[in-house]
Amino acid sequence: MPRSLLLLVGSANTGAYINTLAYAVEQLRVEQIVMVNILYAPLGRPNAFEDLVNRELQGALSKLAQGRYESKQIPLEKRKLYGDISDKYEYRHIERINYHFLRKEIRRMRNVYGEESIVDITSLPKRLAIDVLTACLAENMYHVMLFELKKQGGYLYHELEGNDYEYIPLPDWSPLLSNIEVFSARRNRQKFISIAITIWISLFIVILNQLGLPGWGGWLMAALLVGLNVVGALLPLVEALGGINLRLAFWRRS
Repeated sequence: MPRSLLLLVGSANTGAYINTLAYAVEQLRVEQIVMVNILYAPLGRPNAFEDLVNRELQGALSKLAQGRYESKQIPLEKRKLYGDISDKYEYRHIERINYHFLRKEIRRMRNVYGEESIVDITSLPKRLAIDVLTACLAENMYHVMLFELKKQGGYLYHELEGNDYEYIPLPDWSPLLSNIEVFSARRNRQKFISIAITIWISLFIVILNQLGLPGWGGWLMAALLVGLNVVGALLPLVEALGGINLRLAFWRRS
C-alpha cells in the first residue's frame, strides 16, 4: 500500500499545506495525498474547503512547478519537487469526516489508507489538534505530525534551510503533552466544583425534608437527593480520580 498523507484542513493559509506536502513527498516518500475536511468542528469560523483545495492550493502548486513565485527564481531541484507534488495532487483523495464521531472516522481512514499513514494537523487550532491526536493514538495511528516554521514570515519550502523548520512527531512533543496535562487539570477542577455545588444543594434538600413535608414529599426529596448525588458528585469524582469515564466508554462503542 502506498504511503498516504492525511492533510487535515483548518486554515486558509496555503503556505502551511505547501510546506507540509513538500517535506512529506521529499523526505517521507509519500505517494498519495488525502485532503481531510472536519465537519462540525469547533473552528470558530467555517473554512472554505472546496475553494481552498480545488482552486487556491492546486493553482499555487501549479505555479511553483513552473517556477513562478513572486518573480523570484526557484532552484531547478525544487521546481522538480513541486512538479512531483502537483502531479500527485491531481489525483488527491477527499475525505469529509464528522467531528462528533472522530474516533470512528479515524478508524475508517486507518482501514482505508493504512496505519502507517501520516496525519498532519499543522493547520488545526490547538483544541482540535488535541482531539485528533487522541483519536489517532486510540486507533494505533502514531504518525501524527506538525510542521513548525521557526523562521519568521510566510516562507515556502524552497526558501528554507534545514534549521528553519522542524517536522515534529506529536506523540513525543513535550509542549503539546504539557497542554494536554493543563487541559486535563482544568477538567478535573470543573468536576470538583460540580461536586461542591452538589453537596450544598444536597444539604438544602435535607433541610427542606426536615421541615416536615407530606409523606409523598419526603419520598420525592429522597429520590431527588439520590439522583443529584449520583449525577453531580459520584460520576465526576470517579472521572477526576482517574476511574471509568462513562462518556469515553460510550465513545469507544461507537
